[in-house]
Amino acid sequence: MNQRFFFRIIFAFFAVFVSVSVIFAQQNVGERIFYVDGSEDSFRSFERNAQYVDIIGPQCLKVDEDGVVWGGVDKRITAVAKKHNVKIMPLIVNPGFNLEMLHKVLTSREAQERCVSTLLDLCRKEGWYGIQYDFENIHVSDRDLFTAFFKRAADSLKKYGFSISIAIVPRASDYAGLGDYQKWMYEYWRGGYDYKALGAIADFVSFMSYDQHTRRTSPGPVAGYAWMERCLTYVLQQVPREKVSLGLALYSDYWFPSFTNPQTVTAWGRSLNYPDAISITESNGGRMEWNERDKMYYTVFERDDIYEHIYFEDARSFQARLELVKKYNLRGISCWRLGQEDPAVFKGLQARK
Repeated sequence: MNQRFFFRIIFAFFAVFVSVSVIFAQQNVGERIFYVDGSEDSFRSFERNAQYVDIIGPQCLKVDEDGVVWGGVDKRITAVAKKHNVKIMPLIVNPGFNLEMLHKVLTSREAQERCVSTLLDLCRKEGWYGIQYDFENIHVSDRDLFTAFFKRAADSLKKYGFSISIAIVPRASDYAGLGDYQKWMYEYWRGGYDYKALGAIADFVSFMSYDQHTRRTSPGPVAGYAWMERCLTYVLQQVPREKVSLGLALYSDYWFPSFTNPQTVTAWGRSLNYPDAISITESNGGRMEWNERDKMYYTVFERDDIYEHIYFEDARSFQARLELVKKYNLRGISCWRLGQEDPAVFKGLQARK
């Protein structure tokens, strides 16, 4: 082997190393919130990756129309969080994102006071960092009532030194859109949040900038980069950047035919964890292709003469979205949910000291 050839090999190796290092360069992206649900894979992922988590958000508390709160944090999550000095901020939800039940809470001062009192007692008893409101399917006509409910909780928790945050559904404007689906989404999902008022009340906002496409739409990205940026620039007109935690999806989406009877044949979408998305793609001879505008991989493959679609959230798309956090100097990231991710996403995060 001559010297020139030897140095060419070394240079090529170095170029590949630098390229990979750039893709997975460890970044400090501010405060890192990761969510868990009650599944075993979610807990195991937290157990493996707790060193990358600042706040763990178990989606585990529910409230009924009378303001009765139930649920609690898995003791194993509490133990891992304590071991790694991770703050615990449970999420409280309207079960099944039930609109009618939530409306009853919003129109009952007694129910709200019962709920808020219980949340305060739990924070004191369990030593939690605070509470995140994750109420969804809020009708636009209940916007002000919901803001008042959130303020009641914030006044109570903050008085005793606990933090409060809120997860909000994204929108890019206050214009519903052209179609019936867009109108319905605005009326029941996107329009119920007063960004400016909630941002002023909350310690921070987890901006759920995902579910651009849903099971009710045509196939498309979980959260296309351009769409995310449009939504982000809109919320930043109303909420200070230091209060905005960018929501990042860790799951992929899969569209396929759904058949219940001949009159209701539809395309249907559902979320997938990353290993299952890869498995389905490979088993059907699919090929992952990168979309530069959306900054994510997708595939279209044929199964039994029908085209099916998968849009992937992986380490490369995750890394691309971290650039938005740096570009807009945001508070940090809020990631839904552990157990669904490409394990390589953690290569792009610095472990906590």
